[in-house]
Amino acid sequence: MYLLELRLMDKINTFNKLANYFADTYDDKSTQNDKFYRDIKGLSDIWEEIKKGSPEDLLSCIYQRLPIPTVETSESAIDDNLYFLSYRVNRNIKDIISRDIPIIREEFHNYFSVNQFNDDLKTTISSQLEQWQYGDAIRRGFIYLSATLRKKYGMPDKMDGDTLVNSIFGSKGIVANKIPDDEREAIRNLLAGLYGVFRNTFSHHLLDCTWNDSESTLLMINWILEHLP
Repeated sequence: MYLLELRLMDKINTFNKLANYFADTYDDKSTQNDKFYRDIKGLSDIWEEIKKGSPEDLLSCIYQRLPIPTVETSESAIDDNLYFLSYRVNRNIKDIISRDIPIIREEFHNYFSVNQFNDDLKTTISSQLEQWQYGDAIRRGFIYLSATLRKKYGMPDKMDGDTLVNSIFGSKGIVANKIPDDEREAIRNLLAGLYGVFRNTFSHHLLDCTWNDSESTLLMINWILEHLP
């Protein structure tokens, strides 16, 4: 969810910048030109992307707080404002900036504050994710995972990868006989696969990393951190 939040907030920030550009550039007497209508379409397109990428229950919370639209085809007041922008620039753009966007930001924050990433993992990777450096975020995520495993189970500082995993969760590891063997073996296999497939791939090769690659890998790291025995 954290990556989805960052992705959508980036679009909201872009939407906000373009809305402020409208307020600074146009007034009700300077709107009869092709560039103005292209800019309106750009603003509307970004809002549509935000809506399509947002969970339905989040959009419902936003719509409940925004004033009821006056146009039948509009879903909310912000859709209303975008529809009427070409007729009343000053009024509608000010509503978008001063009322609509703050409500949207607040509802996004409230929605994504639940079921977030592990706080320390989030701190470790947030800068890279905000700059879309997905491969670096994965690498830093594994560095944090290894550091957490060493600290939690008292392993040597430089121990890492398979050696670290087997020293903790192997048949002779330090958690052997402390948790059921099937649970220990399952965690060992999961961690070994995670390090072998994902960590080694992005640590030893300069590969393009997609948003989906980063999300799936970091969610797995987060799950492990939250469920270590």
